[in-house]
Amino acid sequence: KTQKILNLTQKEVNLDWISESTILLSTIGSIDNPASLWSINLKTKNVTPLINDEQGLALKWANDGSMGIKLHTIKRAPYTSAIDPNGITLAAFSFITMPSKCLIEKEKIYCAIPDNINAGVKLPDDYYKKSVYFNDVFYLIETKNDSAKIIFNPETTSVDADHLELFNNTLLFKNRIDDGLYSLQLNP
Repeated sequence: KTQKILNLTQKEVNLDWISESTILLSTIGSIDNPASLWSINLKTKNVTPLINDEQGLALKWANDGSMGIKLHTIKRAPYTSAIDPNGITLAAFSFITMPSKCLIEKEKIYCAIPDNINAGVKLPDDYYKKSVYFNDVFYLIETKNDSAKIIFNPETTSVDADHLELFNNTLLFKNRIDDGLYSLQLNP
């Protein structure tokens, strides 16, 4: 059954339904234009700002809404971090990657991380415009014990992974280089 929640005039927003009663809305960021993140409580219809006007903002949420991966820029330099549903930073990562190259599954984060980002690349803009492609290395980050390990390094094939999904212990992803669907069998 369809139900109207509220009237909102906003172009190009990402909508993430993180719980039965909470929706997160984020505008699409660029290195030159700030973006924001809002929480909408479906029961009270309250809109709460969580992140205001951050340059280069890009987000990806766990299916259960417990955590997100955030990319933003400060003085045109990109940073990647893990955030909670209120936009609070849980951990700053030492690597740079697009949030769409990550998947959060309970206490595990699977990320395709570029092995090299050339100087002068403007994230997230160049990535969205497809004016830059990466060679990714796949990592598993375990949040429980704060560890990271390489799970796949495609040394003979160029892989620029996007839209990671987990199905039957297999990591599925799109390779932006050839638009093909790929799979990576994970160890149990």
